[in-house]
Amino acid sequence: PSFRGDWKMPGAGCIQCFDEVSLDLLKKEEIDIPIGGKDDYNEDPTTSSFWKNIENDAHTKKFFSWYNNQLCEHADRVLIEARRILGDNVNIFAKVPCINLYSSHPSHAAEATAGAYSFNDDGAFERFARSFSKFEIGLSIDGLELSEDKKLLSDPIKLIKEAYDQSLVMDITFRGENKEETYGAKEILNILSWSNHQDYGVRRFTFNRLSDNTMSPGNWIMFNELV
Repeated sequence: PSFRGDWKMPGAGCIQCFDEVSLDLLKKEEIDIPIGGKDDYNEDPTTSSFWKNIENDAHTKKFFSWYNNQLCEHADRVLIEARRILGDNVNIFAKVPCINLYSSHPSHAAEATAGAYSFNDDGAFERFARSFSKFEIGLSIDGLELSEDKKLLSDPIKLIKEAYDQSLVMDITFRGENKEETYGAKEILNILSWSNHQDYGVRRFTFNRLSDNTMSPGNWIMFNELV
């Protein structure tokens, strides 16, 4: 399709499977790409009739199950090669993004367009964790510094808990990361709260985007506390 404009926050994104290989696979599976949500990066799921009715459309749910499964099958192919090249004695983590925008909306639109939501009983994190467990690959998710944002229908905490729970079920190692440049007290304390949580004791963490802001005298105190 002809995509309309560049993505702007808080657009839900749009479906990405219009290459020749994907279209051929869809044809063989006799699945059509849904008309809605496929050519406007800036669709608002709270006003879009397509996203508002998605849970009542069996055909559309079937498509997104296929769409999510393609991502998992791609992960399998990549991880097979990773294990072949690096061997069994190297700890490997697969990074899964915390797509928190609209995550508390019934449509899960941003997750769905990214291929990270299936609308089935076995949700995307269960499928990801199942894929990783085949090759003894850990799961790493970003966004541990984020807070709930009701205006953007964003609930990163729920997503991180889902990822953590599925890591336990599949017996794979869990690790957290920060998503954005992080140096404020609120964000640092959010990260620390995961390590002190009664039920979600995150023991491994990767700090991303070390910057001049992080190293400034006032912010360095909080970064030092995190370390």
